[in-house]
Amino acid sequence: MSPPSAGSVPIHDVVVIGAGPAGLAAAATLRQHGIDPMVLDRAEEVGSSWRGRYDRLLLNSTRRVSHLPGLPFPPGPRWPSRDEVVAYLERYVRHHGIDPRFETHVDRVDRVDRAWRLETSDGRLTARSVVVATGPEHEPSVPVWPGRETFPGRVVHSSGYRNPTPYRGREVVVVGSGESAGDLVMDLVDGGAQRVWMSIRTPPYIFPASVVGIVQDTVGFVATRVPPRLADLGVAALRRFAVGDLRAVGLPAPAEGFFSAYRREPVSAVIDRTGFVRAARARRFEVVPAIDRFEGPEVVLVGGRRLRPHAILAATGYRCGLEPLVGHVGVLDTRGVPRAHAPHQPTGAPGLYLFGYRFSLPNLRWLRIDARRLAPAVARFVSDTGR
Repeated sequence: MSPPSAGSVPIHDVVVIGAGPAGLAAAATLRQHGIDPMVLDRAEEVGSSWRGRYDRLLLNSTRRVSHLPGLPFPPGPRWPSRDEVVAYLERYVRHHGIDPRFETHVDRVDRVDRAWRLETSDGRLTARSVVVATGPEHEPSVPVWPGRETFPGRVVHSSGYRNPTPYRGREVVVVGSGESAGDLVMDLVDGGAQRVWMSIRTPPYIFPASVVGIVQDTVGFVATRVPPRLADLGVAALRRFAVGDLRAVGLPAPAEGFFSAYRREPVSAVIDRTGFVRAARARRFEVVPAIDRFEGPEVVLVGGRRLRPHAILAATGYRCGLEPLVGHVGVLDTRGVPRAHAPHQPTGAPGLYLFGYRFSLPNLRWLRIDARRLAPAVARFVSDTGR
């Protein structure tokens, strides 16, 4: 469908920014409502965020529930791998007839004359509605450690880690207590690193992959349906039964329950699919306090202990990175997270939808649900504004 025009300036019904899982889910459901959105992405191909992750990465929810609207995952192992997710996204584009415009960077979105103006690397675009779906893990976040510039070794964010090959026979500190940190620790331990430290500021939440045949994403979904405090009690009992007491190896249970913490801000958990708990008990890696500062080749931990690692791997999370794009519109909170999540429009920004930033478990299942709520809301807005 060619966009209608106002004068000599074409006005698109909807522009979707991002060709990852959220952007593709939005595009597919919009097409089902008679809207063929323009999909823009700064990368060269679909699913770029998944293509760039480490080799060991598995989806944190099972194949049965982890799919986008209109296309289930094909049969296979319980936990889809990184490459399977990429192949699924490629198939999803073909299945739904989505044709993203790649290598197009959107610099800024502004409300102008009852429409949205997008400044892109390919020129200016105008749209009645814009769906921002660049993903919550858009911009790597690395702590600002005093003295880091004096450290002669490598400091690599987990987004730049691929496999343990460069670290064989080396001593490595993995910083973080979430899922990626647990994955990297196990990858290094199994991949021949000489010594591995796991540096944590707060104790990690640890979930077993399954308990008596019930997988963790089912537990997560059920827990989101009850009050957080009740869910925390259930998860705490599950940890005692399936994980046990790990205080002796430096991994006590966190003081605050997972779902109470998650309700306040996004937190991650180690999903024990590759023997993390067994490795901790066997002391195949050592848990140490957070990094306080660097002094040349030495890493000084909180409490004063000093390490001399060859490398630091920072599994310290991501930021949404939305400030340059929409920060000036007043739709983000102090953390840079959207104040309103699609299908709701932010106050004072009609036709702007921030989609895929609601941190939910399991994530792809909620993208599927939310995309089916988003599409009719956008279609109504486009119709009401004179499509």
